[in-house]
Amino acid sequence: MHRLMILAAFVASFVVASAASASANQTASARSEVAARKGPIAKLIELERRKTDWLRSLFGRCATKQKPALGAGKPRRADRDPASACRGFRRPCLALSLANQQMNAVTVAWLDSLREHSVATRIAMPLTGEHRSAAETAAERMILAAWFSLWLTGFDDVLAARRTWLEEPNLAADRDPAIIVTTSPVGIAVAEELIGTGNLPARSLAGKLIAVTEREYRLWCIAHPDEKYLHHVNVWNWIKTKVPDQRHAEFARHPLRSGEDYWLHRAGFAGVGAADRRDCHLWKWNGRQAALLEAFVTERNVGRLGHATAD
Repeated sequence: MHRLMILAAFVASFVVASAASASANQTASARSEVAARKGPIAKLIELERRKTDWLRSLFGRCATKQKPALGAGKPRRADRDPASACRGFRRPCLALSLANQQMNAVTVAWLDSLREHSVATRIAMPLTGEHRSAAETAAERMILAAWFSLWLTGFDDVLAARRTWLEEPNLAADRDPAIIVTTSPVGIAVAEELIGTGNLPARSLAGKLIAVTEREYRLWCIAHPDEKYLHHVNVWNWIKTKVPDQRHAEFARHPLRSGEDYWLHRAGFAGVGAADRRDCHLWKWNGRQAALLEAFVTERNVGRLGHATAD
């Protein structure tokens, strides 16, 4: 409950900021805040929370702690894995998960070089994005911020899943990986703002998390591949705001009216073994506001964690 209250407060703050940028009208800002609390964003958060709880139960994260075997001595405090104290509880314990964890030298070098690559790329090709209305940008910002902040509250589960994966033989991966967020220019601004706050888990990840565009990430990985995710976890969170007409038949169960467009919110992460996930949520944009049509849709020609063969 405490975690959801923090999340709700954060999303509300994003709504207020976004509405202010879209209009100076105080009434419109208030309406946007109410819509966020009771509208599609709240629905998406609840659905994501339910799926996260299901994944936790699937991977044994919500099971009660097992009693030690007879004759087994109680481990000394210095011998305990900090993350083990998190197991069996729903409340986040990110501080414990990150305690005494340091990226290895190879991971640090890989991440630092990616930062330099990103800076150089943006000097040559600034993140200018297409001309869009303030309302459209605000809606995108709100959707991306809601998903990312919810993901951050469960980051200890992501680390636990990666550690479980690394218990398998012959996996010499970094237990404390770099976090690479691939997103849009709007999403980069959201991630950087989250990292700059002191009341959310992102603050603890500031030294190991970087937000980049998909193009920056792909070009970097071509030159410096990490296909087995030995040094990083990739988190993607972006919205395809231009869905080709030939794909509209996939979503015919949600017909559009004149002036409306489909949005595909694609989110997920890879680098945590069996817990890797790829989700897509179908929205529509009518020129004024975004509405959630269906959560967790299945796109044609898109595998669970593969790449689309068609837009």
